[in-house]
Amino acid sequence: MPGFSASINMPGIDRLNQAISKVAGLGGQDRKGLLDAIGGLIESQTQVRIEEEKASPDGKPWPEWSDDYAKTRHSGQSLLQNEGDLVDDLSHRVIGTMAVETGVRVVYGPTQQFGDEDRGIPAREFLGYSEGNVDDLVALCDDYIAGLTNGIH
Repeated sequence: MPGFSASINMPGIDRLNQAISKVAGLGGQDRKGLLDAIGGLIESQTQVRIEEEKASPDGKPWPEWSDDYAKTRHSGQSLLQNEGDLVDDLSHRVIGTMAVETGVRVVYGPTQQFGDEDRGIPAREFLGYSEGNVDDLVALCDDYIAGLTNGIH
C-alpha cells in the first residue's frame, strides 16, 4: 500500500495475536480470510473514530482547530473531515499469512497522525486500537474460530 500506514505496538495486541494464532492450530488453517476480516473491522473502527468519536485510540479528544483556521471552515466540515477524502481512502491489505496493513494514501495522513510542529498542526491520531477495539477484534477471531470448528468457513 503506497502511502501512509502506522505500525503500532499497544497493550492488548498480544491478546489479539494469541487469538489469531489459534487459527493456525486448527489443522493448519489459512489465516488470510481472518486477516482480511480483521483489516475490514479496523477500517470500520477507524471510520467511527474519525466521523463520530473525534479522539485518538486512547480516548484523548483531538485538539480543536486554531481560531484562524476555524474561520476558513464552513458548515459540514469537522476535524479530519473536509470532503471525506481521509475516510474514503482508508484501506487494508493482507500481507502473506501473518499480517494485515491498514492505512491511507492521502498525502496529509502523516501530518494528521503525527502533527507538524513547524506549521502549528497538532497530532490527531486516528490510526491505532483502543482497548475496546482490541476486544472487538478478539471477538471476531473467536467467532472465526467457532465457524472453523463448526465447518462454516
